[in-house]
Amino acid sequence: MHDDHPPPTDKGDQPTIITFDNSGDGPLRVPGFGTIPLTYELPSDARFAHGIQEWRQAPAVTARELAVDNRHEPSDRPPGLACRCLR
Repeated sequence: MHDDHPPPTDKGDQPTIITFDNSGDGPLRVPGFGTIPLTYELPSDARFAHGIQEWRQAPAVTARELAVDNRHEPSDRPPGLACRCLR
């Protein structure tokens, strides 16, 4: 087992990069375990995909979802509900 972990790299103004390790050859070193905070993310140029803080769905609702919602909406409400709400 490897007990010696490479130190985080620090390049002045660059954020500190923590080395992850989930190989099973030592303690688990991933966000949320040990001393690595759950919200830690690698810089965008050092990772494969976007981070959880950067994820978004655009558009928030697709045209297909909106069409299905509009089709089912009248059958989900009791009769006359729209009229009662507008009074």
